[in-house]
Order: sequence, then C-alpha cells, then structure tokens
Amino acid sequence: EKVMSFTGDDASVKDESGNTLFKIKADMMTMSQRRKMYDASSGQVIGQLRLKKSAFMQPTVYLGTPSDEKKCHVKMTGMLNPLKCNANVYVGETKVGRVSGNYKAKQFEVNSVDGKTLATVSKKLTASSYFMDADSYCIYCYPGVDLAFMALVV
Repeated sequence: EKVMSFTGDDASVKDESGNTLFKIKADMMTMSQRRKMYDASSGQVIGQLRLKKSAFMQPTVYLGTPSDEKKCHVKMTGMLNPLKCNANVYVGETKVGRVSGNYKAKQFEVNSVDGKTLATVSKKLTASSYFMDADSYCIYCYPGVDLAFMALVV
C-alpha cells in the first residue's frame, strides 16, 4: 500500500494481519524512478528497482541488488491494448515467467514459463485510492514463491 511521503511513491508491504514486512522508499530526484526495498525488521536493503523506457516507449523494470547489480527485468508487452497489458519476466536474457491480465491496472497473475501460477495480484478499491492516489493491492503468493521478489514485480 502506498503511504504519504514527500515523493509520493513510498509504500509498505504487509501480511494479512497488518504487520509490515517490507518498506519501499523512492529516491527524491531520479529519472529512472529508482526505489529501494527494505526489510521492516532489520532495515537492510534487500532489493531495488528502476524503470527504463526503450526507443519504442516500452517500459522495462529492472530488479536488482543493493549494489545495483541487475538480477532480472520485467518487460511490458501489448502496450497498444488499454484493457490488457501483459509482461514477461527475464533473468538475464532467459524468459522465466509471464504476467497476464492487466499489469498496468494491477489485476494480474504471475506464471512460470511452464504455466504454473506463482502469484495473483488484485487492486483493492478504497476511499484513499480514489481521493489520495494511495493504492492498496492484495498479493497472494503460492507456497515456495519469494514474497520479496513478487513485491518488487508489482
């Protein structure tokens, strides 16, 4: 869920009981919309993401380590269809997963390349999402799936 901040892009990831698991902080002045994810209990940086657009305005989100090492990237596809915007997940140049549904509207499913569902994501409609642009999402990760990684994908 988004939280009030100076940049407007800070967020937190909570479990179903409302306990904060991760905090996401946006850099103040950045062209790449850089964000860092912190473990809520230790305060350690566990990952970061950056947004880049290609010459064809195809957004790509790079996920990496605190030392700015690119571990994987999520590349949007089907940008011309406003009702359905999918994405592919890559480690290096190898496609390892697919996001299907509407990635831009945050109503989607993350699947492995063999079709196994890894997570489902849906946007929660609340008063704060309408009036304050403070969106909340429900991420359901199936057993064995890394919640921190899925939170960065979302």
